[in-house]
Amino acid sequence: MRRPLVLVFLLAAACASAEAAEKAAPPLSNMQLLGRATQSAVEEALEGAPLEGRPSVRIQAANSNRGNWFLEEYLVEALRSRGLSVISGGGPVAAPSVPDTGADAASGAAQDPAGGDTAQAADFGQPAEVTGPSQSIIEGTFPLAASQQASSVPTLEYRIVDLSMAYSGGGRKLVVGSRTIDRVMEASVHARLLDGTTREILWVGSGDAREMDRIPGSALRDVEAGGYPCDPPALGSGGLGRFVEPAVVTAIVAGLVYLFYTNQN
Repeated sequence: MRRPLVLVFLLAAACASAEAAEKAAPPLSNMQLLGRATQSAVEEALEGAPLEGRPSVRIQAANSNRGNWFLEEYLVEALRSRGLSVISGGGPVAAPSVPDTGADAASGAAQDPAGGDTAQAADFGQPAEVTGPSQSIIEGTFPLAASQQASSVPTLEYRIVDLSMAYSGGGRKLVVGSRTIDRVMEASVHARLLDGTTREILWVGSGDAREMDRIPGSALRDVEAGGYPCDPPALGSGGLGRFVEPAVVTAIVAGLVYLFYTNQN
């Protein structure tokens, strides 16, 4: 006679335990989770890069991409951790920059007579439009002499192959538990090292990474933010599931209550 009541109590206790576990570990934001994937992809792409013994490297985006600024943050961090000074190539990085002046533009053109900012190998993309000074030093690095920049500093070009955020699957941990959402963050990057003078391809590498987790539906507002470097994730309507699941839960609870009062009588 007491079995239905025991089942109800056990089910309620399990749900309460699941809710407490979710609140104890707040999930990472979408940007943080995408950052993990991007960092892993960058580290994988740089494996085997012949950077030892080089004091500096110049980085430049191979094409225009809304996520260039995001990937560049992790690329600069990875290069600095290897003891390199990092020079910005002034390519099409979609990030705020210092307004250009006529004097700066003339100076930039003089520093790169070979057209290093726009010359690309034919198999890696179209020439990038230079919108700022030819050479600028990223904060925390040290400038080099113009002759050194032209002759000894190699260029590390990078291209974003994939940078995406998505909500996938989801469900409920228990029959009457809170709804959950699966997140999938993917990053893929291609890189190559070019000789600073001849633009000869010295090395090519690539990296791919994926980060996945499951969060409670109630945390969706906390993990979302604006300013994404790619298309924001969209949560599907779920089709008939959003109507069927509440109906099933209601039927189960009603059945347990009915069994409880039937056994009592």
